[in-house]
Amino acid sequence: MQDLEEAAGAALRIHINLFLDTKEVLQNLNRTAQAKQIKDGYRRQMAETRNRMERAQSMNSSLYSDYADGLLNERDYLYAKRKYVKEAEEMAQKLSELAAVQATYEAEYAGGGMAETIGRYADFQELSSEIVHTLVKRIVFFGEGRVEIEYTFADEMKEFVELAESRKGEVLCTKEETV
Repeated sequence: MQDLEEAAGAALRIHINLFLDTKEVLQNLNRTAQAKQIKDGYRRQMAETRNRMERAQSMNSSLYSDYADGLLNERDYLYAKRKYVKEAEEMAQKLSELAAVQATYEAEYAGGGMAETIGRYADFQELSSEIVHTLVKRIVFFGEGRVEIEYTFADEMKEFVELAESRKGEVLCTKEETV
């Protein structure tokens, strides 16, 4: 049982260190001039999207007075209202998506909620039930010394590592384009 605890503790340390190393790499990449240019591009897209959303909302707001004044018939009013409401909703969705992507370019981006949880246990000395219950989804014993650990944040960790790899490629591509 002692060997199992040591193996699980070592595996968790490796997993935590992978996260911490990836976080540091991503934050360093986010501090580059190329990443800042990309972030500014997202900021501009967000401003344009916000303007389009506000324009659609404004147009929608003015429709009723046009309908009440007899400038639009009911069919045209309802059609235009659906169109502007749909456009405003699409722009709000796009704005939300752009904001989420743009946030990953922040210099101190750390991967969302998983960062706080993993950070809390980064320097653990002894494996405790609290650590295991928080960071491990399940442990499967196959016998003959083979153990498989499924981590709670496995999907988030995979996405985080992929984000760092993707960011590395983006920054390098942008760097080559500017040279």
